[in-house]
Amino acid sequence: MKRMMAPIHPSTPECSYPIEVVSLPSEGRSNDLAAILEEREAVVARLGLQELSSLTASLLVARTSGGFIAVTGYFEAEVVQTCVVTLVPVRSRVRENISAMFMEDGSASADKKHSGAEELISIEDDDPPELVKEGLIDLGELVVEQLALALDPYPRAPGVNFGAVTWGSDEVGETPFGDKPFAVLGKLKNIKPS
Repeated sequence: MKRMMAPIHPSTPECSYPIEVVSLPSEGRSNDLAAILEEREAVVARLGLQELSSLTASLLVARTSGGFIAVTGYFEAEVVQTCVVTLVPVRSRVRENISAMFMEDGSASADKKHSGAEELISIEDDDPPELVKEGLIDLGELVVEQLALALDPYPRAPGVNFGAVTWGSDEVGETPFGDKPFAVLGKLKNIKPS
């Protein structure tokens, strides 16, 4: 299994695995990636995780009709996030499919994209293809971007329920958050300042 390459310079992403599109064989190229410890630690800092114990991917990069380059496959990660209610660690396993399209600079599609002409985009349309930069597609950065999108934005520890949280004080009375949340505000407006 190949490992993701360490960053070459500071502007390089945390997990960099660039491949040259000019040398792609007609059947495409399979790429197995596994982030090393230093790369995982950098991703932890970037994504605000507590821990990233593994990050692997299996991707096929192949040319398609119309001059596009397709990246398909999946990634897997073992992550630890922070519960938004209790702040305890929340472990999870993330496995997501990846399907991304790229186009080379100088292709007819790329020329149309950068011609300055207005183009209507429907909400049902797929994401437009990304531009291949300097003849390279960075598979490592693509995987990290997909991981960021796949993470639970509000991780909760098992059994934690927002309805179980109570708000209030002795003056206001304890009211369940899920049961008439504005009742607490109504009681607060009747409290006279001392």
